[in-house]
Amino acid sequence: MTAVEEAEAQKMFNSVAAIKSDCQEQLDKAMPIYKEALSALDTLNKADITEMKAYTSPAEEIVMVISAVCLLVDKKENWDEGKKLMNNPNEFIETLKTYDKDNIKESKLKKLKKYTENPKFTPDNIGKKSGAAKSICMWAKAIDNYSAVMKIIKPKQASLAEAEGELKVVQEQLRGKQQALQKVRDTIHQLQSNYRASQRKLEDLTKQKETIEIQLGRAEKLVVGLADEAARWRETVKVLEVDLVNLVGNIILAAGYISYVGPFTSKYRADLLKRWMKFAASKRIPYSPDFGVERVLGDPVLIREWSIQGLPADELSIENGIISTQAKRWPLLIDPQSQANKWIKQMEKDNNLQAIKLSNPKFLQIVENGIRMGQPILLENIDETLDPSLEPVLTKNIVK
Repeated sequence: MTAVEEAEAQKMFNSVAAIKSDCQEQLDKAMPIYKEALSALDTLNKADITEMKAYTSPAEEIVMVISAVCLLVDKKENWDEGKKLMNNPNEFIETLKTYDKDNIKESKLKKLKKYTENPKFTPDNIGKKSGAAKSICMWAKAIDNYSAVMKIIKPKQASLAEAEGELKVVQEQLRGKQQALQKVRDTIHQLQSNYRASQRKLEDLTKQKETIEIQLGRAEKLVVGLADEAARWRETVKVLEVDLVNLVGNIILAAGYISYVGPFTSKYRADLLKRWMKFAASKRIPYSPDFGVERVLGDPVLIREWSIQGLPADELSIENGIISTQAKRWPLLIDPQSQANKWIKQMEKDNNLQAIKLSNPKFLQIVENGIRMGQPILLENIDETLDPSLEPVLTKNIVK
């Protein structure tokens, strides 16, 4: 449906509304007069008609009124015919009330004009002669006025009927095109919904594609890394297979290292290790020729954390750290540079380490609370002798 077609339909609708309004306006002028005449007829009764019929020589005005009635009901226009009509007063009044005012011949209306246009043919003038004749006069003039209005209205009603017919056809066409337009709009709405859904799906697929590409890149890196790692694993397996054979000798050497070499310098430690290795070889105990306490007992990740926490990265310091943490008894650290002191405090920081001196009057209570709560205790600045009360703790003389 185009905008031009819609405008034409609206124009026709406005034209029909204007004709209908004009017709109604004309009827609104005529109908009150006609209704007033019918109301006047309602005042008539049998006695009024009988009285008027009884006139032997009625006035000219009364004869005119009755002649006008005779004309409208197709009787001869004289008093005698009028008297015959009034023989039955009730039927006469009903005839006037139900008169077919919409289908009066044009010739009859022209003849009626000679009565209604007569200066004497007025309700007020005739009312002086007879009240009943006045009501009938009002009725006749109302018929004349109504017919005059209908003479104007009927062509318009015909035009209105024709225009309404055309309007109905146009409205049907308009309705059909509106329905077709609505179908097109519904189709467009559905296509737009499908398009939006497709766009969302495309965005989801694009995101999935990007995610998969990222995962694929990571997988490729992982595959390459694992390929390199596989070679390292093969080497590690070989080393572990050898270490499995040398396990007994390595553990003996590591146990002796932890138990005995702590007080000595690196030179004496190396000398002791060579003697133990020579003894193990004489007893045919397998061990690794490149034995090192760091390789056998050390954890690379833990050693790296120790370095971060302040432990020096040299071999001797790392061996001391392993001995301190692997020994069964509490270690005594000779620490002139306070390196071990800083390392232990940093390492046990999150475990609520208690650093105390033997001069502290509550040191036993602190030690007792530490044992009970599982908290680490660091005794600083100890002398050559210790409080005897610490001996069960230092020797781990625990009774269950």
